[in-house]
Amino acid sequence: MLKAQLSALLLLFASGSMVSAATNTIDFEEFAPGTVLNGLNLGDLKLNTVGADIAVTTDNPGGTGNAIEKAPFAGPNRYMAKFKVSGVRNISVDVGDFGGDEDNSFLKAYDADGVLIAKQRLKIPANLDGMVTLSVSADVDIYKIKFGTQKSDQFPNSVYADNLTYDYTDMAAVPLPAGGLLLMTALAGLGLATRRRKST
Repeated sequence: MLKAQLSALLLLFASGSMVSAATNTIDFEEFAPGTVLNGLNLGDLKLNTVGADIAVTTDNPGGTGNAIEKAPFAGPNRYMAKFKVSGVRNISVDVGDFGGDEDNSFLKAYDADGVLIAKQRLKIPANLDGMVTLSVSADVDIYKIKFGTQKSDQFPNSVYADNLTYDYTDMAAVPLPAGGLLLMTALAGLGLATRRRKST
């Protein structure tokens, strides 16, 4: 029994890792208005769009904080994010407009092979000056997402995005001093137990 426990501790120490879970939200508040984010690494992910840049703006639906927009306004307002962490399973993003027209927003999630694994569509009403929240979940890791508006919308280039939130589990390193202390304690316990057996 004791040897089995020691084996498990040694395995944990040798692997030097453990599973950790986290939730992250990018609200774009740390970026100055006008900052171009297209193609930049934002920690756990990289944002991209086609045919234009992604720029940070304070002139966003609802008028609170920063958001992102496609600049210049040209064609459908579609964004893409690729994740650099493993275990992403739940994603949400706020999209919105100033109420000039009805927009058909979408959020699609893909696995590492580019297979669509989850999606949500949501209408942004013509009278809404604000944001709606799109969200998807998957049973396998999400590698990439696309979100924005449909090509068929009257003004598909005027949708803003904010609060990109994702849950993930990732392998985090176990601090070596803590792992070493754990191993030394286990070895001392095994030595004490062996000594007691010999004395009886």
